[in-house]
Amino acid sequence: MTTPPAPAAAEPHSPQVESVGSWMPFATRAEIAILGVSLAVSAVLRLLTYHPIADGAGSRYSKTVVVSVVAAALVWILVRLQTANRSIPILCALAVILAGDAVHYVRLAHPVTRGAPIRSFVSDLKGEERARREWEFTTSGEGQIKFDGSSMRLSSPTRSTAYVQAKLPPALEWGSAWWLPVGLGERERVEEITWRATVRRERDYFVVLDVNPLLIQVVPYGLHITYPDAAGTLRGHEVPHPIGQDAQPHDWQLARDTQNIRLNVDGRQVWSASQRGPLRQLRLGETRSDPEHGGAMSIERVSFLNHLEGKRA
Repeated sequence: MTTPPAPAAAEPHSPQVESVGSWMPFATRAEIAILGVSLAVSAVLRLLTYHPIADGAGSRYSKTVVVSVVAAALVWILVRLQTANRSIPILCALAVILAGDAVHYVRLAHPVTRGAPIRSFVSDLKGEERARREWEFTTSGEGQIKFDGSSMRLSSPTRSTAYVQAKLPPALEWGSAWWLPVGLGERERVEEITWRATVRRERDYFVVLDVNPLLIQVVPYGLHITYPDAAGTLRGHEVPHPIGQDAQPHDWQLARDTQNIRLNVDGRQVWSASQRGPLRQLRLGETRSDPEHGGAMSIERVSFLNHLEGKRA
């Protein structure tokens, strides 16, 4: 009688985790769990920390987050099909998702997102050497620019000019660097110019501020402001104010938003109009040399700030 063969010895139990199934036979449940949790955490945190200045329009940003998650998952699948190493595909997928995270969080931390100006110029006018680094000086005829303590004096006798133009830094522009907030390319910009000055008018007119297309002049009755109307035609606006005669220091503020432009003197609004575009320069002092112009102005401090609409620290 033939003896039946002894049963084969059972193979030792393998510690390998079973694959997910027929739909993804190359992956384990642990791999899927790690990938899913990583992508979900990244997406949720990016959506919760969304900021309209940093990230732009919400609908487009949400689509970007979804695309980033899908791209990371596809990278994981493609790499996993090429290697049995379980760590490399996860690391590649994380690299893709973290690249998008890095862009978002760097833009979120940018000073402009928190309300900082996109262009800032502040001058205390303490000393000629420092002032010449901040301003361009222009004189003609008998015009003079001198410094007295913490002020700059612009003297313009008749048929003479004396004015300064700020060396404004370039404004931040969307697209010039990847870390800049998207809002730079989507939001309107607003400006604010402030200065403290004493004007001593010697003729009928003295130019205080010449910022194309705006011209502010001191006249005997107060201020004469020239600014375009809705048709683009320059119009003169007469503003009665003691500033035309008192030769006293005053605090000036010119602010332009997306709707209007306003002039305040010593905290009170004295003029406003519908805005006709951005203020791209800062020029103070007499820029006209005809016989009707002449006088002097002492300036103590000046600032020019450019912000995104509705966002200021």
